[in-house]
Amino acid sequence: MADAPLGKMIIEMGLDDANFSKGITGVNKQLTALKNDLKTSQTSFATFGKGIDGVKSPMEVLTKSIEKQKEQLALLKKSYSGSLVDGKATSSTQNYASQISRANAQLAQFQAQLKSAASEQYKQTSILPKMSSGLGKVSSGLDTIASKTTPVSVGVTAVFAKGIQAATNFNGKMTEIQALLSDGTPAGVLSKQMDTLSSKSKKWAQQYGIDTSSINEGMEEMIKRGYNFNQTVGAMPSVLDAARASGDDFGTVMSSSTAILEQFGLKTNDTASMMKNTQRVTDSLTFVANKTSAGFSDMGTAMEYVGPVANSLGMSLEETSSAIGLLSNNGIEGDKAGTALRGALSRLLKPTKESSVAFKALGVNLDEWKKGNIGLPDMLDTIKKSTEGMTDAEKSSLVAKAFGTQAQTGMNILIHQGGDALRDLTKETQNATGYTKKLADQMNDSDKNAFNKAKASLEVLAINLGQKLLPSIVPIVKEIDNLGGR
Repeated sequence: MADAPLGKMIIEMGLDDANFSKGITGVNKQLTALKNDLKTSQTSFATFGKGIDGVKSPMEVLTKSIEKQKEQLALLKKSYSGSLVDGKATSSTQNYASQISRANAQLAQFQAQLKSAASEQYKQTSILPKMSSGLGKVSSGLDTIASKTTPVSVGVTAVFAKGIQAATNFNGKMTEIQALLSDGTPAGVLSKQMDTLSSKSKKWAQQYGIDTSSINEGMEEMIKRGYNFNQTVGAMPSVLDAARASGDDFGTVMSSSTAILEQFGLKTNDTASMMKNTQRVTDSLTFVANKTSAGFSDMGTAMEYVGPVANSLGMSLEETSSAIGLLSNNGIEGDKAGTALRGALSRLLKPTKESSVAFKALGVNLDEWKKGNIGLPDMLDTIKKSTEGMTDAEKSSLVAKAFGTQAQTGMNILIHQGGDALRDLTKETQNATGYTKKLADQMNDSDKNAFNKAKASLEVLAINLGQKLLPSIVPIVKEIDNLGGR
């Protein structure tokens, strides 16, 4: 190879190949882009911590930069070796040597920055749960930021772009909610209502650590179910407390709570009454869920099946919840529990000829039941006493004939536990007023919830920033669209 012409040797090594040129050029372009990303990430991370979606942390950018810098170094070293002629340096060799020296220096700088960024990111993450209380001060200065920020600089700032997108999404959902509330509501009143909902959505997000999009979707769903402004505002805090206390998804808790309010005729037009009734629902389900093996969502699913029937028979929300909880302790949960109870109550409401005979054999006086003179706990005691001395097969056969085969297993469980089990749990549930909020407040102190609240505060900060900037951005975007159409 010593006698080979330089040009031939370079071609053999691929150094003058189009792919190699593309590789060097591509790496250099990627390094330039990464340096720009690094500036953006350092700015956003220092200002907003980890809470801005779409903007990578400095550590992520630096790690990629180091990988790309090593790739550049490998290509440069390959070029350096290929530029030697008979082992002697040429002008190209000296050029490559200079580039290698600069690349090594840049690599060392990236590595030092990565070490520093790791330390800073740890600090940021450690203090993030403690930041939420101070973010209000930052938010209060957004008017000044917006007034001093030109549209041009806004357009090239990733963090501001994120804020504008967040504000656009938030405002879009509020517009949908406004359309649902607008029927028959005077414009002035509607405007104030929307201001209230917007303000409360942000406040609740920061208070409970739930993103505003989930809260807004929850309010929208309530309104679609027929809730007015006052009902929605009245119901939301208790639902949010229940989501925090139960650990279940907010949307699931909201759907279950609002459905049960309707099932037991607890929906009112008065805000104070709605707050009281929603708290009653969430307290009942949260308490029973925590005292038994049932989950909040399981309770809600069971209520879908049995709630309306139980209410029509005069059973209270607390007693129905307790019955579901007792069944869950024995492995009958969710739709199975609801179906079993519904089947049993339906037979009591409309007994067949065969079931009437079976009820009589079990000692159940259906006329007294229909008049409301005896309740489910009394009936369980009566059946338990009436079946003493029977074999399990005889008892199960009578229960199946009375309540139906679908409800047989569930009723056997309740009968075995006796009326006192249902009576006592019902009484405890009735006395559980404020249980959900108390539990939610206790859970509020956890590191996880503190972090979620800080994240929600960052989101609200981004929305507020975007809302301040939108009035300046929208006319420019419209003008650009107009120019593009000319």
